[in-house]
Amino acid sequence: MERKYFCAYHSYLEAMEQLTDVECGRLFRACLLYSRTGEAPKLTGNERFVFPGMKSQIDRDRNKYKDKCEKNRRNGSLGGKATASERQQPAANAGERPPNAPRTPPKEKEKEKDKEREKEKPSPPTPQGEPTRFDAFWTAYPKKVGKDAARKAYLSRKPTQELHQRMLAAIAAQKQGDQWTREGGRFIPNPATWLNQGRWEDEVPKGSAGGASKPARASKTVAEQQYTQREYDPTEYEQMVAKAMEEASKL
Repeated sequence: MERKYFCAYHSYLEAMEQLTDVECGRLFRACLLYSRTGEAPKLTGNERFVFPGMKSQIDRDRNKYKDKCEKNRRNGSLGGKATASERQQPAANAGERPPNAPRTPPKEKEKEKDKEREKEKPSPPTPQGEPTRFDAFWTAYPKKVGKDAARKAYLSRKPTQELHQRMLAAIAAQKQGDQWTREGGRFIPNPATWLNQGRWEDEVPKGSAGGASKPARASKTVAEQQYTQREYDPTEYEQMVAKAMEEASKL
């Protein structure tokens, strides 16, 4: 079933706070068009720096919706939910043991209990002063605002070592992109927003790394060109002047 809408999150307000009302209108219309057609419209204003994050979120929401529809379709093909009597049947037979079923040795039972207890033990606290993965993320991220919100968003993701490394690599790449280098980093999202929206999956446009190229320096003016200055002997100069005056008197 095709979706007739897209989700607009409150966190978008932080990304849009630097945009004008006209740019916000163009951004909202671009999201609607992309949600309906799957084609990204061409944007020329500052809204083009905010649109990629919203586009990625629309894609993730669409995939979740498709997975949910597919799961419901499979459940429907299996005959729907089990009735109350069917749900009670396994519970009634739970205590019955087949006559030929092998017995679990006592030692094996103890091993299984030990494994369960190990799983229930809380993870040891991080020693004071030892850096955590979030500390590495916070050090790498260029915009240092909302640290508590960023930590909460980071921990909610429960990142593995692989995902953590992907985040750091994405930050390093996006630091060189046009969006993060434009106007002194004005369009860098807050770290909590970046984490909540999964912005490490954004694609950095090719050719944008390193910022805009510097214009070529104009050629030197005549005044800047260097010439070798001739040095004159004072005695030679006086003789030249006297000779010139003598020739002039003959005219």
